[in-house]
Amino acid sequence: MKGKSMFGNQNKFLILTAILLLPVNLFADMVSINPRPRMESMGGAGVATLGDQDSAMMNPASLSDVEKSKVEVFPLTLEAPFDLGTLNSFLDYNDVRGNPAKTTTDKKKALTSFLSDAAIEATAARINIYPSYTRKYMHIGLLMDMYVDPRLRVGGITGNEVMELGGSSGTAGLILGGGYSFLQDQLQVGMTVKPIYRVSITEQANQTLHDVVLGLNKDADAAGNPPPNVSDQLFGKSKGKNRAYAVGVDLGVKYFIPYFKNLKPTVGLTYQDIGDTRFVGDKSLPADIPQSISVGIALHPNWSIFKNTFALDIRNMNQEEDFLNKFHFGAETVIWNLLAVRAGVAQGYLTGGLGFISKLFEADVYIASREAGRYSHIQDITTIGMRLALGW
Repeated sequence: MKGKSMFGNQNKFLILTAILLLPVNLFADMVSINPRPRMESMGGAGVATLGDQDSAMMNPASLSDVEKSKVEVFPLTLEAPFDLGTLNSFLDYNDVRGNPAKTTTDKKKALTSFLSDAAIEATAARINIYPSYTRKYMHIGLLMDMYVDPRLRVGGITGNEVMELGGSSGTAGLILGGGYSFLQDQLQVGMTVKPIYRVSITEQANQTLHDVVLGLNKDADAAGNPPPNVSDQLFGKSKGKNRAYAVGVDLGVKYFIPYFKNLKPTVGLTYQDIGDTRFVGDKSLPADIPQSISVGIALHPNWSIFKNTFALDIRNMNQEEDFLNKFHFGAETVIWNLLAVRAGVAQGYLTGGLGFISKLFEADVYIASREAGRYSHIQDITTIGMRLALGW
């Protein structure tokens, strides 16, 4: 019994440490596959915007009005957790810790507050590489994406809360988009096909942290004894074996409204992951990607050296979520075709970013945010991202 107790204590310590460190290692999602920095910094809006290299993900119909061919070589996107509340708690603790006038009780209180905020933070991290070629009417891209989205929710690591890791995965595949226009380019239609291969990092979608610590996940034996190592407790014995193929299909329509032509008003409609993007196999993970229907409207006025875009989307209209979670608004102004300034509101949370554009190099820095669950303004997942790309 003594040996078993020591083993259990060591495992509990290692498990809790691993859970604390997990969000730092690796990230998704306004669209189901391959969300792009411009879209995320504009509040997730873009169903009706003009065509560019991101149109295959947002609305393939917009590929019909791409003006210039674009090749992107080794574009790297990194996203990491960013929570102002947790950051402020850490700064407060650091101030108290370095203040000789503060007592040990004050320092413990500040540390407890910081750890509490860090423990309940919904975090996400992402690494994405997406080389692509875009021209009028077509887009092809090679996707390599890895993200972890551990949701510890209220109660954090010390509570008997559900830990959701089922969406954390590595994805590789192709993004093949095509569009065409009718009625003198006034009406546009398009389709994106997404053959992908996905590997889930865990064996099951969720479990309580309490069960993980006690070894009561599905790999425990009949007597309830935990698996022989921490890795199996966290991820299951078949980690890395939950992998499958799927082919997703998106359809899009966009229409140029023939009034107020100086504003270039457009409306768009997308039907993404038609019939659900279903992974082949009998395992629960990787999870199928649910279908979604979205509508949007956009204006594109140009003022002197400023090229502007204002976009409003109502996304995932077919899904049971609070209305605020469907609301996405974004604005962008491009100055001298060199600097892009973007801002938006995604599901009630502010987003924003800057983009540097040149003939051979592009860079984006942005803050993206979204709701962690289906109910609005409960808990946000906020990330800070950076994208660097060579292209011509």
